[in-house]
Amino acid sequence: RDLHSFPTRRSSDLELPILFPTCFYVFTTHDLTFGALGIPGLLLWAVAFLVVFVRAAGLIAGEKARQTLDVLLATPLSVGDLAGEKLRGMRRTMFVVSVPILFHAFLVEYLTRDLGQSFFFVTALNLLVLLNLATQLAFLFGLRARTQGRAVMAVLGVFTAWCVIPVLFRLFANTDPWTLYLSPIGSLLVNQFPELGLSLRRNRFFANLPQWGDFHFMIHAAIYAAIVGTLVLINRGAARRLLNRPRTFSRAPTHHRGLFVED
Repeated sequence: RDLHSFPTRRSSDLELPILFPTCFYVFTTHDLTFGALGIPGLLLWAVAFLVVFVRAAGLIAGEKARQTLDVLLATPLSVGDLAGEKLRGMRRTMFVVSVPILFHAFLVEYLTRDLGQSFFFVTALNLLVLLNLATQLAFLFGLRARTQGRAVMAVLGVFTAWCVIPVLFRLFANTDPWTLYLSPIGSLLVNQFPELGLSLRRNRFFANLPQWGDFHFMIHAAIYAAIVGTLVLINRGAARRLLNRPRTFSRAPTHHRGLFVED
């Protein structure tokens, strides 16, 4: 129970210690470019993913571990309603972890005043797509795993590898920015560090304009929005297989003659 309620009660305890030093840095630094602001931003994202993973993975796996899943299935709700009610509870969690990230994005955009893509807009778009991706992925692992701890560890390992491997190819193999489309956090990293999204081979006459080989935020968002939609369909099927049990009928008659009570 403590692990299940941890995300909504303790996420602010993890994020506020990051925001306070960030504000202190802003008011005391002599660096007018505020180059170090990207580091607390990444830390806030890491905390947000961790909170969402723990919460979403425990929606079903936590019920299994507490042996309360059969009690849940005894309710008159349909499978779709059960899964839907569980996932709707994630909205509050996603909102709580989004607030510090959006505040940080507003701070960065106000201080740097870039003429390019709006930092705040891209951050909000990433929150909408990536937190839903993390929720659906963790929910899927929670359906498969026997305990919440196993589900959290499995989804953390898979998601970390999925995020990091394409970024390593971009950094150390000198590939073009298209490799960042393979990483869920590609848009997030380019938003924090724009040089990652620039093509190695640029037209020298239009070097300051977007190139076809550059990273494009909307393409990345569309790719992962489609993946989220696919995971939603997969989770519906997995939840139906897990939660649907053959119905049995009691032979004890009701007060209506000829009718039987459904178990």
